[in-house]
Amino acid sequence: MESTTSNAIKKKSPPKVLIILVIVIAIAIVGAIIGIQVYLPTVKYNKALEIMSSGRYEDAIAAFSEISSKKDVSAEISECYYHLAEQSEQEESYKLAYDNYTRAGSYSDAQQKSYAMAELLFSSSLDEDNLAAANNWADCLDPNEVSSAKSYLNALKAESSDQIFDAIAAYKSLPQGYRDASSRMLNLCSVAYDNAVSTEGTSLLQSAEMYKQFPDEFSDAQTRLDTLAPYLDLLGTYSLKLCANTDTALSYRNTDKDSTFIVDGYFKNGTFYITLPDVLSDGEKSRTVRTTLDGSDLYADYDTEATSSTHEYAYYVDGVWVLTQETDITYDNSDGSVGGGLLYLFTSGWNEFIGSTYYEAWAKENANYQYALTSLGLE
Repeated sequence: MESTTSNAIKKKSPPKVLIILVIVIAIAIVGAIIGIQVYLPTVKYNKALEIMSSGRYEDAIAAFSEISSKKDVSAEISECYYHLAEQSEQEESYKLAYDNYTRAGSYSDAQQKSYAMAELLFSSSLDEDNLAAANNWADCLDPNEVSSAKSYLNALKAESSDQIFDAIAAYKSLPQGYRDASSRMLNLCSVAYDNAVSTEGTSLLQSAEMYKQFPDEFSDAQTRLDTLAPYLDLLGTYSLKLCANTDTALSYRNTDKDSTFIVDGYFKNGTFYITLPDVLSDGEKSRTVRTTLDGSDLYADYDTEATSSTHEYAYYVDGVWVLTQETDITYDNSDGSVGGGLLYLFTSGWNEFIGSTYYEAWAKENANYQYALTSLGLE
């Protein structure tokens, strides 16, 4: 009985030939898989190299891309982009050259080449007066150049908007020898200088502020400032220090008001004039007072034409203007107050008696107004 069972088991065992066949098939399958994963990519890789060697770089990029998941071919693809960029550069297709040098990444000198293409495109945009495009390309320049490029663009924008001194300052901030910044700056300085000289005919204070904004390279401005210095010393902001009336109980008294006024000047036909505040006569502006410099003496006769009984004068002594009004009668002003026609800058005190004299001392910075009054015999 046991012999019969043993024979049955032996009959069910697969023959050795079948086992061997299965093993062979398995080995073949594994070999095929290895062939697909190793041999075939190698064949495609070699084929891609041949395509690249023939100069068909776009086709080579496509071929390398097919096996990029099986094999690291990033260096080969970068090299292809580099050569494509070289071709575009030779054809003066700088935008495409820039794109391909950028795609080439760290291959060879691709990074520096991409900066060079951006520089060409930046310059080309400037030549075409396309500042928007130039601004875009400025961001693609060598990082060490971006700041200068942006400053240069700001200078061009200021220049085109007639913001001359802003443009001059922007050009001045650029590194020495940067593009045509120096020549542009000097050209603008010439224009601004002519404007400043012209402004001398209306306001020396404004022209002086213009001269002060010129860079050191433009020496004419400093020379002009030196020439104007004696006149400019007379001009500027004056603060009220004292009001006085010699013929009333007011006597001398310090003002309690923080009042200031600006003394300006100008040149006309070679003569220097100082402009003092407007004269008011019976509450209405009559005229702007001008005085000329006679040697070292300054004297302005306001001589209000509408009020023959009232005369106003201005004296200048060492940084102090003394404004004086003499009245020989008493009359009513249009606002109902009593007194002569006063300058609008007079802040307090009225001429209440016949033959009174009213004056105010206005000092520049820390000038000694008491010395000025003594010099004029008023104290």
